Amino acid sequence: MYDTTSAVTLDKIESWKKEFINQGGIDNAENFPFIMIGNKCDRMDKAVDKETAEQFGETHGGMPCFETSAKEGTGIKEAMEEVVRRAAQQKRQEEEEIFIPRDIDLGKPTEPQSRGGDCGC
Repeated sequence: MYDTTSAVTLDKIESWKKEFINQGGIDNAENFPFIMIGNKCDRMDKAVDKETAEQFGETHGGMPCFETSAKEGTGIKEAMEEVVRRAAQQKRQEEEEIFIPRDIDLGKPTEPQSRGGDCGC
């Protein structure tokens, strides 16, 4: 999240993102569903316009950018819906990567192998 009235906060997003990855133990960071949220879009004294933020997000991992106002409740629903959409998409991709062999027949009983002796074990 950055403050639309402070360009410095936009510049700090990459370091905050790296810190989140490190502290969160994110293994597959390039596929993590990051988004950028620019708060205080209701203010007239913007230092970061939406186009600049969108270009930043695109060049720093393809993060979509949303402008929000916590004060007015603007844009928050859309941003959170995108987080959920991206997380669900990532989950589906991870599930598709699971290898399940086709030649296992779970319905066919197997005979226990005997190690010798009369006990059958």
